[in-house]
Amino acid sequence: MKKVLFALLSISLSVGAIHAQAPSKPLTAEEKAAIKQQQEADLAAAYKEAGITDEQVAKIKELDASFLAKSKELYAERDSKFSAIIGKDTLKKFNEILKKKKESTPPVNPSVAQTPEEKAAFKKKQDDDRAAALKEAGFSDSQIEKYIAIDTELKDKIGALNKEKNAAIEAIAGKENYKKFKAVQKRQKDEAAAKALPK
Repeated sequence: MKKVLFALLSISLSVGAIHAQAPSKPLTAEEKAAIKQQQEADLAAAYKEAGITDEQVAKIKELDASFLAKSKELYAERDSKFSAIIGKDTLKKFNEILKKKKESTPPVNPSVAQTPEEKAAFKKKQDDDRAAALKEAGFSDSQIEKYIAIDTELKDKIGALNKEKNAAIEAIAGKENYKKFKAVQKRQKDEAAAKALPK
């Protein structure tokens, strides 16, 4: 119950901060395509600069595809658990409400590094929107607590899967090349962030 009240209270505290930090309008399809293209170019450049061979890149891409499939399975498992608790109609209503809330929040450009404070504020906004959507969809307090537990379990599983994936990438690329790759990616994000700053 305390978690529910806290989540609902925090909505009012974080909405202003998030909107002040987020872009003023959602990204267009062209902007999204340009961002994706730039991310792919940056990734290819990072692999090359780190000394990761084309053969290793191919293996890493296979690994990424496998990770994505496992992630989708975990999300489907979570949704199945939610449906069992609240029913498919309430879950559908919740997802529709949450989608509207996401659409009303301008996206964050993923290629621009955020400060830890911005990341924390954005995550808090997502959590607050989710809590508000749960209430609006008619979830009881006990259902919200179960939702939070299931969602936390999913986040833990995704985190473990991510660590496993990173360890496998390191094994494919070699420890030193993997460290170089991560350093190049960080530099690329920092450079993108610097370019995004108003002049």
